[in-house]
Amino acid sequence: MNKIKEFRTQLRLTQKDLATLMNTTQQTIGRWENGTSEPSLSNLRDLAYKLGTTTSALLGEPLASRQSSHYHLMLKQEPDGLDGFWGNLGILPEHHATSIWYPITLGTVCDTSDKIEDDTPFMFESLNNKLVFINPKHIKRFVTLDDAADPFPNDWEVTWHESGYESPEIYDALEIYMHETYWKKDPDPDNSLSDSLRAVVKKMVEEYKLDEDAILQLTNGIRVFYADGSMESYILSDFSSAVALYAELGLKFIPTTVVIEDDDFTISLPMNAISVIEFPLAKVKEAMKDLEDFDMLDDGDDDDNNAEEEISG
Repeated sequence: MNKIKEFRTQLRLTQKDLATLMNTTQQTIGRWENGTSEPSLSNLRDLAYKLGTTTSALLGEPLASRQSSHYHLMLKQEPDGLDGFWGNLGILPEHHATSIWYPITLGTVCDTSDKIEDDTPFMFESLNNKLVFINPKHIKRFVTLDDAADPFPNDWEVTWHESGYESPEIYDALEIYMHETYWKKDPDPDNSLSDSLRAVVKKMVEEYKLDEDAILQLTNGIRVFYADGSMESYILSDFSSAVALYAELGLKFIPTTVVIEDDDFTISLPMNAISVIEFPLAKVKEAMKDLEDFDMLDDGDDDDNNAEEEISG
């Protein structure tokens, strides 16, 4: 059973409200919610975009995040409800002049506060398609900034995707748009964008001047921030190394070296040289679903292993 009704009611929307947003009928929304008919993939993408989530979340996939780009006070406050946008987490690596800002949810604020005090490496997911690895030993400052607050003094430089207001589904939409527009691939009728979502993406691409390289960095790129103040970025096609790192941290194992493998190269990063690594969240979750041995995250007791809970929101 899909989660369309759950997400709709969490956002305090009626079926009629959602039908208006989707330019369809209330009866169609009702049929989608009760399972008598299934939305097409393009309709599902539109739903995810409107509801501030992802298609994976609407389908109820086990590893899908319950995070929402809608402001947390707009959501019904329920124990197992959606985790809404709260504000930004600013991370200032050693020897860097400015912070890296990530849009985060209320739940992430609580989780990271405890982990920062532990002073051991950890990962968190952000609303701008990042799974972020942090080595606190090489972080000069953490700042949590409520969205209702004024910008942080002398250190508030954010791009459009760092603000937190874009639906996580926009990143998959950008990748499809890139395939069709820059790579000139024929549209896949089973994996295409609706006219309305394509128009949203096209406007975004034009407004923010997103060329092929910029979109690839958002959807398939990683960035490594080093303790000496330098930074490197790479475009990957294989994200199993990120899954392995996530699993190791979930099992409370801190590697001395972070290994990043792709089809054409392997990078070995000494832990004491790293401040921050960003991975594309959607691609890592795809890799998690594809790896048969991902059940290694289930080892350990509930107190010592909260990794799966964190990645699923």
